[in-house]
Amino acid sequence: MMKTVEVISRDERSVWAQRVKELKQHNTWSNKKQYFPNNIDEWEKEGNEIVYKYNIKLQELNKERKICEKLKEIGDNEEQKLQIFAKKVKNLRIADKSKKTRTENKNKPNTRRSARLIAKSLTGDTQIAANALLELKNYRK
Repeated sequence: MMKTVEVISRDERSVWAQRVKELKQHNTWSNKKQYFPNNIDEWEKEGNEIVYKYNIKLQELNKERKICEKLKEIGDNEEQKLQIFAKKVKNLRIADKSKKTRTENKNKPNTRRSARLIAKSLTGDTQIAANALLELKNYRK
């Protein structure tokens, strides 16, 4: 029987999300039908391996988190404080990077344009050709 795992920190939540995603993919009908009816035991074995793999990762992350919590409680040694601070800075950098990419994606212009706006933005010969194509498109007999 496996140890229970706690999902508290950001790293643990991300590993848990990966685990859930992989299990959902494993449990899909399209994946399960490959094993049905003769190899269902192999399908269950692969599902258990997925759970085992991620539980091991979560147990390691739990150990690290508990060590950091103990170091925070002790807090007398400067090297220990620097290690904790370095880990926090690393997490902040990751958060800032993801925030930056979110704002960049949010500020991207909408690439979908109507034919009228495309024709309006074109200049010279290309505009004449675009207008001619629009007239042909809208031509009714």
